[in-house]
Amino acid sequence: MIEVEEKIESRCGIECSLCEFKDTMNCKGCTNIDKPFHGECAVKKCAEEKNLKCCGNVKNFLVIYLIVMLMIQLMVIMVLELKSVRIGVR
Repeated sequence: MIEVEEKIESRCGIECSLCEFKDTMNCKGCTNIDKPFHGECAVKKCAEEKNLKCCGNVKNFLVIYLIVMLMIQLMVIMVLELKSVRIGVR
């Protein structure tokens, strides 16, 4: 049986192995890098300051989860904007 700890790929719960940004932004996942490609991440910083594997162990998890979902939406928008600039669409 696989331990839950072995499956943790990110501080926020994103399944990095299935994430589009892994390839498009050469992202290795926040547990394997110092700074995410999109800039500082409050969730990563919080979990690491508390020596936690992921934010699910933080008392205010729901608030943090909602912030993460907003950040993910913003990252998707950023990537779509980058793609449109690269191909010359505005």
